[in-house]
Amino acid sequence: MATSSQKTEVIPSALHTLIRAGRCPHALLLAGGNDRDRKKTAETVAMALLCENRESAPCGKCRACAKVKAGSHPDLSSFAGTEKAHTVGINIIREGILSSLYIAPNEAQRKVYILHDADGMTREAQNAFLKTLEEPPPFVSFVLAASGTQKLLTTVLSRCTTFNLGEKEEKEGAERDIAAALAAALAAGGEFELIQAAAPLQKNRRLVRKTAVFLQGILRDAAVADVHAPALSGCDREAMLLGKKLTMRQITDCMQVLRDIIGYADKNANENLLLSVLTAHLADVIKK
Repeated sequence: MATSSQKTEVIPSALHTLIRAGRCPHALLLAGGNDRDRKKTAETVAMALLCENRESAPCGKCRACAKVKAGSHPDLSSFAGTEKAHTVGINIIREGILSSLYIAPNEAQRKVYILHDADGMTREAQNAFLKTLEEPPPFVSFVLAASGTQKLLTTVLSRCTTFNLGEKEEKEGAERDIAAALAAALAAGGEFELIQAAAPLQKNRRLVRKTAVFLQGILRDAAVADVHAPALSGCDREAMLLGKKLTMRQITDCMQVLRDIIGYADKNANENLLLSVLTAHLADVIKK
């Protein structure tokens, strides 16, 4: 039997902190990872939300945890798509979730609905779910699990707090090192160098965004390098080099590419797509 510490390892640390603090968002989206791990994470999150010992949730020992483990907790409902196509039709939303939504919890302080294969929801099902996702009863929590976010409507994504599974935890300050490497690659003027420098960003949307923000700072420093202004980014050498190698137009265009990347990341764009756009568009700018 898994211990409490083993169980908490599968929950993203930021989400785990929110649950134990009693500040968990009402609609969670667990995206990415493999099917088995994603299902395990969704069930462990549900156990933590229903656990009777919030400060150590999920404790794995209380009555609520035992019932979740046994699949018999009356306040936990779990739904999934069709066996082969993993399609979630409107009937699952209407009859499985909406029909019982306003019934008060039986035992716990809240009710939890898990929706596996959330990215398999038809457009009709997603539209039927929208208002509920935005304004559910105060005692209801949703845990949506999806292999990715590409098939989900923007309006659905905007109503959920997304946690990406399978992303590597980056070391503190990783974005600075990667941004400095990307700046050096820009100065070198080669697409291959850019691809190499961006390699640590694979499957990590959050780190892509943080790196893009940091690289913007280096480019801003590069834009004023000729007047010997202090480099606010702390990357003096890279900023000076970019200031010498790139024209002001190229610096401006690179910053626009990074603004686009940050916007895509905020909309939960596919990680591989983000990386391809970042390297290809920056390479296009320095070829001009």
